[in-house]
Amino acid sequence: MNGLKSLNLSFCIRVEELPGELGRLECLEMLNIEGSSISRLPHSMFQLKDLCIVWSRWRLWSYGFTCLKEISRYTASSYVHQRRYDRIQVLSGN
Repeated sequence: MNGLKSLNLSFCIRVEELPGELGRLECLEMLNIEGSSISRLPHSMFQLKDLCIVWSRWRLWSYGFTCLKEISRYTASSYVHQRRYDRIQVLSGN
């Protein structure tokens, strides 16, 4: 699974949490958890470079994602970009 690039769990209402091991998937580029029962992200997810997360606008805001690309009225996406010294900067997606 190390080569996994996209994980779509949209509207998988029985999925309530993500395993911390997802942060080890260095190739992961897209994570869609819109409409799922996931309420928090494991800290390991923020170690992934250029990960696009699709989730509810409110959830993204609660994690400090401020530059959002609107998908619908309630859904948005945002990218996690990692810089030197492990500082995390979030930029809007294209």
